Amino acid sequence: MSQLADPLARDFASFQGSHSAASPNGSPCPRPRSVVLRSVATIAAFWSVAALAVAAMAGENGKAPPSQPLAAEAKPAAPPVEFIRIVRDDAKQPTSLETAVVRLSDGKPGGVRVALAAAIHVAENSYYTELNRRFKQYDAVLYELVAPPDAQVPVKGQKSNHPVSLLQRGMKQMLDLEFQLDLIDYKAANMVHADMSPEEFSKAMKERGESFWTLFWRMMNHAMAQQAKWAGRMPSDWELITALFDRKRSHVLKRMLAEQMIDLEGMTNALEGPNGSALVSGRNGKAIEVLEKTLAQGKRNVAIFYGAAHMPDFLARLSKQFDLRPEGTDWIEAWNLQAKPADGKRSTATEAPVNK
Repeated sequence: MSQLADPLARDFASFQGSHSAASPNGSPCPRPRSVVLRSVATIAAFWSVAALAVAAMAGENGKAPPSQPLAAEAKPAAPPVEFIRIVRDDAKQPTSLETAVVRLSDGKPGGVRVALAAAIHVAENSYYTELNRRFKQYDAVLYELVAPPDAQVPVKGQKSNHPVSLLQRGMKQMLDLEFQLDLIDYKAANMVHADMSPEEFSKAMKERGESFWTLFWRMMNHAMAQQAKWAGRMPSDWELITALFDRKRSHVLKRMLAEQMIDLEGMTNALEGPNGSALVSGRNGKAIEVLEKTLAQGKRNVAIFYGAAHMPDFLARLSKQFDLRPEGTDWIEAWNLQAKPADGKRSTATEAPVNK
């Protein structure tokens, strides 16, 4: 297993084996199960396929370019742009979870246009079909994948024993969804790798003193604060347990998780901490470097395809460094939150072919 996957796997294994959680200062404290479940599920949903990719690439050859120290800098306040939302019907019941493609430009004729395509890594087949269709219009699509620059994208059915990979695959099955790496066409000519190598990512985490535990505690503290703030409006332990055995399990669980996932600003701030994280701001910095090189090649219509949790930071960077401003937003349904038809089947007419 890679240098990154090893410490993450050890951290996660120690979490799985513990019967009571320890606070960051080492003192034991009771573990609220519903908060733990939401924290872990949220990390899995937004864990930008980083750890999964590293585990899948374990054993592959390839030199990584030397990583550079990441300098902390003040971030400008981002405009009030949404990247994820829940659509509700007239009765205020959730019908879908959607992610945004936010279009930015410099306002000049023939100038630079950058689309921020926010992703959820487990979603409906139709979601990835629509993204594949949209990506054809761009000169380049910069995508996330912590891997050596010349590594092959994992294909459907490729096995990984990495804990985060197992968690994401488990979410796919429980929620009756598909996995991003199985359906996005990464072999298209305009797809450009724009992420750290495993060595760069591992170094960036070490420089910040980060691990799975660091990220977990940040999300845990955020979830507990939200639970206190929204007392009585979040699912109880019993509701979560019964949902696991409901005959409409995927429908019930998706509705529960969707309500937690729309707090993108809070989740991003929790993951970032006071000095920014390797997972979000560190990797975003690498993607911006690739964007600069791409624009220098004369390409003017570019998309950045990263997890939704990365997007507020990208928006701030593009505003500050490139003077780009939002000019419109398109929404794509990621999760259908309505109950399935009586026959339990969905149309496959517009489904994406799996990667092979």
